[in-house]
Amino acid sequence: MKGQFFKCDCESEGMWIEHEPGFGTEISFFKTDPQNRSFKNRLILAWQCLKGKPYADMVILDDEKIADLVDYLVEIQNYKS
Repeated sequence: MKGQFFKCDCESEGMWIEHEPGFGTEISFFKTDPQNRSFKNRLILAWQCLKGKPYADMVILDDEKIADLVDYLVEIQNYKS
């Protein structure tokens, strides 16, 4: 199952959720979308990793994004490998 990125309302951070049937569910708070493969985003993410700060500390979601997050978590829960 492929992961999903939920962007923060502040537009600078986000939450990455990925589920692997044999491993479980991973939830990470990133400063940029790790699935965005543009050169600029890859450079930003690499620089943040070199500084030791690729992760965010907080993510703010509006009601619509919370509903999307709940739908995705229910999809993960009902996923059969």
